[in-house]
Amino acid sequence: MGWLVPLIALALVVLGLSGCHRRLEEAEADADAATGTNPVGDATQSCGGEGCDEFLGEVEDLLADSATGREALEYMRDNNIRVDVVADGRGSRYSNMDRRIYLDRTEGTSRAAMALVHEVEHRRRLDCGDRPSLRDSTRDGYIRGMIAEETAATSAAIRTRQEL
Repeated sequence: MGWLVPLIALALVVLGLSGCHRRLEEAEADADAATGTNPVGDATQSCGGEGCDEFLGEVEDLLADSATGREALEYMRDNNIRVDVVADGRGSRYSNMDRRIYLDRTEGTSRAAMALVHEVEHRRRLDCGDRPSLRDSTRDGYIRGMIAEETAATSAAIRTRQEL
């Protein structure tokens, strides 16, 4: 098990996916949920401008050329996962608070496509109840569960890149 963490870190560096999500922001959003504010969503600028729909279309077209990418797109559609294109330079990420994926177009089409597959896997594990509970897990159990989730998400992105 000691080799798993360095492997994940290496995969993130190789794929350039280290900015895929922001766990700290997710925790802050969860902590502030009772106040009705959402620091993740509030700080995110929706693209809303020219080229946003086209960018998402390019990402989806690229993923359609991969079996793993097609599975991710199908899961998104079947589960009505909202994807907002942003241009904030903070990286693509899944927000548990908003239950949506923010796809950062500043990453470029290829990197955003891998990030989308990665974030869909996070959502899939959440939907299936495979995500460890911070409240109900031991510290060790939570860490192991999150490493397993990150490994699955990173592996899905790696498979997609290999298939392309």
